[in-house]
Amino acid sequence: MTGARLRAGSAADWASCWAMDVAYTTDHVWQLQVHPLGESRSAALTRVRLPRPITLKDPLWGGEPALAQFQTDGALVVAERDGGSVGFAVLLDDHARNVSAMPMLAVSPYARRQGIGTMLLAECVASAQTRARRALTVTVPARNDPAILFLQRAGFAMAGYDEQYYAANDVAVFFAYRLRGGDRGL
Repeated sequence: MTGARLRAGSAADWASCWAMDVAYTTDHVWQLQVHPLGESRSAALTRVRLPRPITLKDPLWGGEPALAQFQTDGALVVAERDGGSVGFAVLLDDHARNVSAMPMLAVSPYARRQGIGTMLLAECVASAQTRARRALTVTVPARNDPAILFLQRAGFAMAGYDEQYYAANDVAVFFAYRLRGGDRGL
């Protein structure tokens, strides 16, 4: 299988995780379509094929403010194989909403499609359940087709969007995995 093991990250792990290549190549993106329905609006994501593949990074990646917040508020889970880090996930507690948020999950390009992302996600779900949170939430750019497909396969449901969430005005899509009152997925 993966040959990877998970462990709690330490302060020494942040720099190596933050230096990891997390770019992804995709030939699909998701377009947000908003339709008026009288006094309300209906929103749907539609998967669209691009004329050629593009390589992208998460808009939060590499920014010092994001790293500082993750280091201060976040729990780090590291996936290791053969003595080196091959992936990680950051988990934040949102006490006001009683949810855990996962702002970042990344796997090195050479270790992708080997179950490591699934292991990291399952660990974050288990951690949120242990903390008695009502949901695990994830925010991803609509252009991150691999992440959206991964979350949908894992049982996450679209919970909203924000057209101005990221500095470059990329559309952010919010996903939630309900932990109480009807566990499903994973």
